[in-house]
Amino acid sequence: MEVEYSDLDINEWLPRSNNEGWLYRNKVSADFNCKYVIDFFSCKYIHSRKDQWIERLAAGQISLNGKKITNDRIIITGDELCWQRPSWREDAVPSIWEVIFDNGDFLIINKPSGLPVTPGGGFLEHTLTSFFRKYFYISSKEDIPCPVHRLGRFTSGLLVCSRRSFTRSKISKVFFESTKRRNNFQKIYRGLACKNPGLNVGDSILIDTPIVQRSHSILGRVWAPYLASLDEKNPISKGRKLDAYSLLKILERRENADLVQISILTGRPHQIRIHLASIGTPLKGDSFYKCDRTVSELSTPGNGGYCLHSYKIVNLPISNHPRTFSCLPPKILQTSDELGLNII
Repeated sequence: MEVEYSDLDINEWLPRSNNEGWLYRNKVSADFNCKYVIDFFSCKYIHSRKDQWIERLAAGQISLNGKKITNDRIIITGDELCWQRPSWREDAVPSIWEVIFDNGDFLIINKPSGLPVTPGGGFLEHTLTSFFRKYFYISSKEDIPCPVHRLGRFTSGLLVCSRRSFTRSKISKVFFESTKRRNNFQKIYRGLACKNPGLNVGDSILIDTPIVQRSHSILGRVWAPYLASLDEKNPISKGRKLDAYSLLKILERRENADLVQISILTGRPHQIRIHLASIGTPLKGDSFYKCDRTVSELSTPGNGGYCLHSYKIVNLPISNHPRTFSCLPPKILQTSDELGLNII
């Protein structure tokens, strides 16, 4: 039986608090060309400097084949290396979400801005997947919804989840086929973008900038818009160059920004932010992706400040029937007509 929910309070926050730390397990594979423990971790986790790994080793945070070590050792294929990361403080996050649709398998929610979907970027327990494990577990893992796709921490709106692994596999294929532009499935977003004098209200343009990986001083590697002068001869970029397509429409011109609608025809990492910046129309407040197709070396993609909302999903197959779901954007992302009529 299908159940519809709406108008739930999504303003409750989980305060900043310490987690219990995390154990990172690694197996040394034959293709990993590192002879020593420190070299292994420095290559595997490129977000940390070599001197930081030396400090962690000396502090007894690293073990080799189940035994703590405090000095560097030679490693061989098959060795198990573990890093026990100590407890760290996680920022406050929203802990309540609006349920749009739930039929016992599919769960579609309106994710609040500020809530990470999965662990990463300094978050472990203050994530949607962690909350799902606590809120939905009854007798087995089959009770727990798992996201089929991701939204950035500061992106709000529709997130599709499923409790059954078979359904997740099936819907993941739908998402993949849409990336190859082989079906009519669509994800439509609203955003607030910097004004582009070359575009007028009502204009629609297709953005096809490829998305590549590029080195970054803080994270090691990040996704970025393709720029020939930087990426053509860069082995990192050439190895991870992805086709990407987005359809941008200018809905409304405001004093300091444009209200835009973005339909993503492929599903690439940070696609909307990258594509808008690549044509000189970055999301308002996005400090990472720049108009010249470079990225900030002083921040990370996880930084907020922008407004982006997943507001409509079109032709999602549920029980072999295409369904469309939508949720009202925040007021700042509503058109003048919607603010007057309170409809999408």
